[in-house]
Amino acid sequence: MALPEPVRLQREPTVAAFEERRLALRERGLSSVHRVQDLSEAQLELGSSLRRDLAGLTERGSAVGQLQQDANAGVLAGLVRRLTARRDALARRSATAALMAQYETVQTALRRATALADDLRVCAVELQGAVDDLHGAQSEAEADAAKVATRVLVLEAGLTSPESAQARDRLHFELANESTRLELLEGMAELSRDQLGPARRLRDTVQRLHAQTAKYVLNAAGTVNEAGRSIQALGVAADAPLVVLELQQALAALNESLVGGDDAMELAQDLVANVLPDLDAQLSAADETRRLVDNGPGRLDVGHTKLQAEKALRRAAQSEVDALGS
Repeated sequence: MALPEPVRLQREPTVAAFEERRLALRERGLSSVHRVQDLSEAQLELGSSLRRDLAGLTERGSAVGQLQQDANAGVLAGLVRRLTARRDALARRSATAALMAQYETVQTALRRATALADDLRVCAVELQGAVDDLHGAQSEAEADAAKVATRVLVLEAGLTSPESAQARDRLHFELANESTRLELLEGMAELSRDQLGPARRLRDTVQRLHAQTAKYVLNAAGTVNEAGRSIQALGVAADAPLVVLELQQALAALNESLVGGDDAMELAQDLVANVLPDLDAQLSAADETRRLVDNGPGRLDVGHTKLQAEKALRRAAQSEVDALGS
């Protein structure tokens, strides 16, 4: 029989290319885990710092409110106030200045939190890019493996009735060569499959952390801006009861917004304590167990090669079905 034409592949598989890809995926996976760990730790530190700053703003606002409450006390307090007017004015001015300084501190913290939320968004987009790359590499390797597998089955069928001893030798050579190509392509596809699960999990976790952080920052910024308008008005009318009342209402809303930061901080804590170490272990385990099957220089195992080819064709067909269903 005439030998079937050699299969032209998108990329010719080699052991060097396999090893280069393995090392590249290993480095990218660990780099992603370390980057997310840095962002998660930054989120925890910034979340705690922002919570303290917001609590400080509430405390300073309460001090101003207490001074206003004292100023509105009864007749006796009014008589005493005439004697302590200068001291009270200085106390209100000092409390208002401290409140304004704390407001600026909170604004700085919110800008840092906004930048961190944007960094998380960029990280999630990059992690999705890694997932896309893994899907593309897997699909390419499986498609090439299916082509080689088809030729393997044709060559294997030719061994049943070779035209001559030379033809048999040639068939054995071609089968051994294609078996190695198929093994390499299956290994390349498996590299991507091993990384897809951890890559998806990391992407989804960062995406949730970004969403929760962004929501918390937006809620806190809204309530801080409300309080800021009252704080700025205090500089003009430090003893105006209406302004102080509005400030107290805004700070009460700010206290409620603090609760929204718990979800983001809990997720970041779980990410650092559980998710990232688990993903690191998965990547290490996948890298250590990934081995190419070496048939060695001995006799060609035709039965194994045939099963290998049939498996590659089934896997390619299943991938096409999965792609249609997704």
